Amino acid sequence: MEVKDIVEKMELEVFSGAGNLDKEVKGGDASDLLSDVLGNAHTGNIWITLHTHLNVVAVAVQKQLSAIVLVGNHRPDADTLEAAIRVKIPL
Repeated sequence: MEVKDIVEKMELEVFSGAGNLDKEVKGGDASDLLSDVLGNAHTGNIWITLHTHLNVVAVAVQKQLSAIVLVGNHRPDADTLEAAIRVKIPL
């Protein structure tokens, strides 16, 4: 499965990384603890969170995640969006 498949099936809005929606999704992590994601997420997973701050991009890059999914109609902070665009991670 690729990120674009999840975007389509879940009818998600893409804020950044639209050019990288072909990334493979190997699994998923749902957590709002950054330390939990840093300790347990696997490369290629998507991360489901309600956090919208800049640190989510840093964690996703560190763990080589395929995408970040924000829940509950949360929108990324301006600096988060800027960073996600810069590193081309789907958000």
